[in-house]
Amino acid sequence: MFEDQPKKEHAETEASLQEILWQRENIAKRQAAYLKEYGGMLICLTLNIAGPVKRFPLADRGFREGCTRVEAMLKAYNLPVYHRCVHSEKAGQTGFWNVEAEGHWLKRQLTQIEDFDDLGRILDLDLLQTDGRKITRQDVGAKQRRCFLCTNPAVVCGRSRAHTVEELQNYTRQVLSAYFWEKDAQDIGRTAVRALLYEVSATPKPGLVDRYNSGAHSDMDFFTFLDSATVLYPYFFRCAQVGMENCQRNPRTWIESLRVQGILAEKQMLDATNGVNTHKGAIYSLGSICVAAGILSGRGQKKTPEQLCELAGELGVADLESRRHDFSQPGKLPAVPVTQNTGARKEVSNGFPHVLQIGLPSFLRAREMGKNWNDAGVFALLCMVCKVIDTNIVRRKGAEALARVQHQLQKLWKQENLDDKEIEQLDALWSQEGISPGGCADLLALTYFLYFYCEEE
Repeated sequence: MFEDQPKKEHAETEASLQEILWQRENIAKRQAAYLKEYGGMLICLTLNIAGPVKRFPLADRGFREGCTRVEAMLKAYNLPVYHRCVHSEKAGQTGFWNVEAEGHWLKRQLTQIEDFDDLGRILDLDLLQTDGRKITRQDVGAKQRRCFLCTNPAVVCGRSRAHTVEELQNYTRQVLSAYFWEKDAQDIGRTAVRALLYEVSATPKPGLVDRYNSGAHSDMDFFTFLDSATVLYPYFFRCAQVGMENCQRNPRTWIESLRVQGILAEKQMLDATNGVNTHKGAIYSLGSICVAAGILSGRGQKKTPEQLCELAGELGVADLESRRHDFSQPGKLPAVPVTQNTGARKEVSNGFPHVLQIGLPSFLRAREMGKNWNDAGVFALLCMVCKVIDTNIVRRKGAEALARVQHQLQKLWKQENLDDKEIEQLDALWSQEGISPGGCADLLALTYFLYFYCEEE
């Protein structure tokens, strides 16, 4: 979209006074040049960051968020944009938009962006007319911008140097951290719910609830899963927050405090479904991935499926060790006996090997083959059923049923293809026999999550 758009975040470095003055001069030159070449009203976006350190990862994210807000406003009002670009230097980033709009009206929209929240206070959105004159906040009846740290006008505090650079820098970083802390946790929670909705929507899934039927289940349907998934958003959001809050600590020191979140989430699920267990396994497994995503976000590390699963594995091991400790205390019993280290708990503590080695690669391969979200999900699910010891099948119908199911799917594993008619036949057969690969359904939700969170960008 933009020229000179940075491909990655800038390392934290100081800009010299000469570089800062050169940046200001360059902005003025570019403003004049863009107005002359493209015309219209010129929006100019910079950040209000005191001191010599203008570029650091959070600042770059803040600038990108500012660009997103401007673009959203332009799109919402369908404003013609003649030219847009970003220039990135050591002394800061600048965004430019040449727009066709009435100047005073447009300035009022920009002041709404600046006044929207604390992050908006860090955004500096100037608007220039064709002759180069700025339209100010005062020109449109908006209040003067206030100082970050007191109620005085910002320009007064700036001229009198009422506050130290360190105080202003600390405020800026706190605002950026708080904003993206909240935003990242929301994104993680929404992605988890989206993954659950995609999983139940993938159709046909032999033996499982989908948009066609309830599979081998008589006590739940598609809408039961929708009710369950939507009430779990606060839990996934909180899991991400817990990961962020404890991103530099050993999980063994805080894993027990997370357990109550899962207990409450399970109650919310049962309340929403009138007592039906739709997502108990996903609460544990997908919740672990959300915590891992929060840890990566808190550390500012790159998010990859491998990193997420490795961290989730560490959480799973810490949880098992904590439960062993509980089991060793007289009068105390763990919520799940440690001897039952199977299914979701085993998959988590091992770092989701079946998702990394089968589910996600199969899903990506299906997408490359041109399959849509639905068919790629069904393909990935059946590939996992081929190889995973699904404890839900074993618990309901025994090990022989699992062996028979996996034998029926060998054609898929060898040829990487089953037509819809064959899958529908399996659905009818497994539903009649009471075979439900619920463990693999949870792994499919995790597959969707990893794709959405790590690969989709």
